[in-house]
Amino acid sequence: MRRTLRDRPDGPEEDRLFDLMRDRAVHGLDDDGMRELNRLALLHQDIDVECYDRATAALEIVYADRRCTAMPEGLKVRIAAAAPGSMAAPRVRAEHEDSRSVRRGGSTRTWIAWSGWIAAAIVAVIAWMRGPSLPGRTVVTQSLVRAVDSAPDHLVLEWKPTEDTDGRTVSGEVHWSTVLQQGYMRFRGLPTNAPTQKQYQLWIFDEPRGTDHPVDGGVFDIAGEDVLVRIDAKIRVSRPALFAVTTEAPGGVVVSRREHIVSLAKL
Repeated sequence: MRRTLRDRPDGPEEDRLFDLMRDRAVHGLDDDGMRELNRLALLHQDIDVECYDRATAALEIVYADRRCTAMPEGLKVRIAAAAPGSMAAPRVRAEHEDSRSVRRGGSTRTWIAWSGWIAAAIVAVIAWMRGPSLPGRTVVTQSLVRAVDSAPDHLVLEWKPTEDTDGRTVSGEVHWSTVLQQGYMRFRGLPTNAPTQKQYQLWIFDEPRGTDHPVDGGVFDIAGEDVLVRIDAKIRVSRPALFAVTTEAPGGVVVSRREHIVSLAKL
């Protein structure tokens, strides 16, 4: 059975192939992009490279001629955050007026507006279907970076070094969106760890929960001088005030003793 968009890419090369498949379905690719996609597709023939195109076609068929109701505001924000660049929300009507205008060719503006939202919806759906990163995995997809960076509440905080042995040379930043409940981190100078001996763990201090109950942001490993790590918050974060990274036993802990804090980023 060929692997589809529900399958998790295994490694940066497959992850790149999935990104190209998505970009072709949503925005199209230039000649260089198509050559790269075709090259990677030949190397990974177990992957169904047409799966995103079929998803796009299905959504276009569904929304091209259907009675539409108002989109919930929360969903609008989430989809807009995943869209490439800013986009005004289309005017949605409860009657058939929009679909009629498309059929009779009197106005194509409605369909153009909806096509942008459909593209953004595909990006959001694909990101959801791809699922969270595995524990310890440091790969961050381009789609995640674009979604977080374009979110209306994109928060960027710089890492500050600490006096801990592993934290004296750390730098980088945290990128977070409360609307999307997603984010990623960049680390420079954080020492490589041996996963069988210790791992890094992120803690998000959410104002309503106080300092005694930080949110577990995921366990991860570092292997390199400049590394991106996906944030994997276990529960919803409403008002983040501080991000902290500790070193813990392999697999992480439920409650940290905070003996080894290697980096801090706060408002």
